[in-house]
Amino acid sequence: MLQLKRERKIKPYKKRKRAKENKIKLYKRRKKAKEENFFNNQPQLISLLAPEVIQEKKDYIYMGDDKYARIFTLMFYPNYIGIGWLDDILNTIGDVDISTQVQVSDERNVIKYLTHKVTKLQSDYLLFEKQGNIEELHRLEENIQAFEEMRRNIQINNDKLFFIKITLRVNAKSLEELNEKSKLLRDEFANKSCEVRPLYFKQLDALKETLPLNNNIISDNNRNMTTAGLAAMFPIARTKSSVKDGIYLGRDLFTGLPMNLETFTDGLANANIAIFGVPGAGKSVTVKTIIGRTALINRRSSILDIEGEYVAQTEKLGGRIIKIRQAIPVGINLFDIDIDEDNGFIDIDSKITEIRAIMNGIINKYENRTLKPNEIADIEQAVREVYREKEITKDKNSIYEKQGGKHEGIITFGNIKKKMPTLTVVLE
Repeated sequence: MLQLKRERKIKPYKKRKRAKENKIKLYKRRKKAKEENFFNNQPQLISLLAPEVIQEKKDYIYMGDDKYARIFTLMFYPNYIGIGWLDDILNTIGDVDISTQVQVSDERNVIKYLTHKVTKLQSDYLLFEKQGNIEELHRLEENIQAFEEMRRNIQINNDKLFFIKITLRVNAKSLEELNEKSKLLRDEFANKSCEVRPLYFKQLDALKETLPLNNNIISDNNRNMTTAGLAAMFPIARTKSSVKDGIYLGRDLFTGLPMNLETFTDGLANANIAIFGVPGAGKSVTVKTIIGRTALINRRSSILDIEGEYVAQTEKLGGRIIKIRQAIPVGINLFDIDIDEDNGFIDIDSKITEIRAIMNGIINKYENRTLKPNEIADIEQAVREVYREKEITKDKNSIYEKQGGKHEGIITFGNIKKKMPTLTVVLE
């Protein structure tokens, strides 16, 4: 009887506890369902990458809205490649996506394979040498030396071996354009002693490999390559130059596209440039080219020429040479004024503003203050009076004293410029 009573007392308590636990579980399910619905409404990466429709054909894919694509794989590689060897493909064909998949190989297996390869080549070399077949000996010697050097570099951790697969997707707006681009792609790789082939009946899997999702679905057509070869696999060139103004500097070494230099364009922090190179690389030629071509667009250059290398070019461009030597007073005249080439007159107001700014900098340097309003007015009035005494006005001919003649012992046929006032005259 005592046991029955205890059971009757415990049973209602267990039911209440289970009912409470069920309520908590139900609450958690409702709360969890709300969170899942909220995150499911967020756009996923795959929805941004996926095309509108995918229709796979034997050797191409239709992706809707006049979008056609054909995926190729690089079957045969050249023996020697250089940096930027894939840039011609981008520049010639245009809309091409290149996917390079890289896998690091196991060093122990690589060394074992290279040792076996060297042993086999040495055996072939001895066999051909014994048979008197000297035609293949030179090629075998080169291969033995190359494989031994590769094995040595991998053993001392100076190099690594990679497995590389290159997939190319040619995009076009019509099937005819796709066929033309595909033929052009084959011809470009044929010129490089390579061969590309479309992935027949594997276009959809190949499309997934060209997406930036690190998919490796098709495991064929891998090629082993060292670190130097891997570096040459990545395209480094641009299909077009981002600078359209400025001066023509030359052509891109890899793409052959014209390159312009504009140091005052928007987006640059400043207009400074630096030119580096080994002796004889053409640093001075590049600087002289920049100076000469910037002069054609009415930009002046100031050159600190210690070796006197730019004297001849400065004279040919009609520039002024200021020789600075010890114990010889020399300087730049702040009041030297010239014709404004853009407006065709003498801009005295701009010259006054320039002199006032220089004077303000001098006062700030030595007296740690700026010009006072009355000092600014005095400077402007003094500068105008000095130019007025020299009869220099806005007329472009007012800075010349006569039309040709003898000047400082030299006969000239051009206009002879007036002697400009100096800062000493203003201070007096």
